[in-house]
Amino acid sequence: YVPRMLAGVLLGHLGVELLWESLLDTWPNLDTLEYVIVVVIAVVCNISFIFSLLFGLLCACVAFVVQAARSDPVRFAFYPGRGVRSRQMRSQRELRILEEFDQKAGFLILRLHGVLFFGNTHSLPERVQKVKCRAVIIDFVQVISIDSSAFSELNSLAGTLQNKSITLICSGLMNMSKVQRHPHLAAARFAKDMDTAVALVESLALAVSDPLPSTVSVSSLLGDSQRAEAKEADIHFFQKVCDELLQDLDLPLQTSVALRAFFEFQRVAKGTVLWRPGDPADFAFLL
Repeated sequence: YVPRMLAGVLLGHLGVELLWESLLDTWPNLDTLEYVIVVVIAVVCNISFIFSLLFGLLCACVAFVVQAARSDPVRFAFYPGRGVRSRQMRSQRELRILEEFDQKAGFLILRLHGVLFFGNTHSLPERVQKVKCRAVIIDFVQVISIDSSAFSELNSLAGTLQNKSITLICSGLMNMSKVQRHPHLAAARFAKDMDTAVALVESLALAVSDPLPSTVSVSSLLGDSQRAEAKEADIHFFQKVCDELLQDLDLPLQTSVALRAFFEFQRVAKGTVLWRPGDPADFAFLL
């Protein structure tokens, strides 16, 4: 048996304690929007506890959308992409073509992150409105999820780039089933990582470039009177030396073959001047 007065005091004490914890103790830890939601939930609890739960769940979703919309989905933007190179080996001639491509146009890199939805992707098409480059790389490796509205914004971005004849390359985008529903985005090129995407841009630049004169070789630096015919034994010896040098580097076979293509055996006459201080350093000798 509990007296009614004691039961009332107990319920009143519990009510005041709950109000104190929910409205006063949480004040320093919540921002304005979250605190307003807590106050509204406390008021609705006086009408119906079930309605307050449903209303609190709805307000939590709205608060997430509002707060997430303030965040920028672009974590890293680099424009123009001058000096960014893939790990693929390039000859001196190809490097000169890529440098010329960087000077004329270059490319834009956008690295996205987090959750992409309608609240934070609406500004993506505006980022490419004034872009004047040949290619745009969008990296999705650090993206957690993408909803349908975000795919629509990406499709709008892809359409804008398509109208400007700019190549779009998507890096690390795995959800291809949703991509196929958006024609402009599906027409883009796709790469598994950033290095592969940069390699695609380099291939694009090399394909559309004007032919450049080949790299100056030792043959062009030496006159016919200064060169001598290489004996077959010398060539075999040279190949053996190159194989031993590359073997010590412990490189993959494909890399070793690519490096070997840069070597050229030549035999020069005694007293030939190979290089003078101040001459362009655009070749190397292995004596």
